[in-house]
Amino acid sequence: LIGAILMLEDHIDGIVLISAFPCGPDSMTDDAIMRCIQGTPILNLMIDAQSGTAGVETRVESFVDILHLRKDGTVCL
Repeated sequence: LIGAILMLEDHIDGIVLISAFPCGPDSMTDDAIMRCIQGTPILNLMIDAQSGTAGVETRVESFVDILHLRKDGTVCL
């Protein structure tokens, strides 16, 4: 996954990582991705059985807004 991200890094605006809360391997891979990938915005969504859609939608909308602002040069991450 890290290799694919690094290979396509110039063609992506941001990364959305979706993982299940109780899943151990996801926490390790997500952490490795965030340490290896520098300069690309990353949204890490942890979903559990109790998650409603409103919080997820709000976080994704905010992330997309940040990506738009970053592309316009308004925000620098």
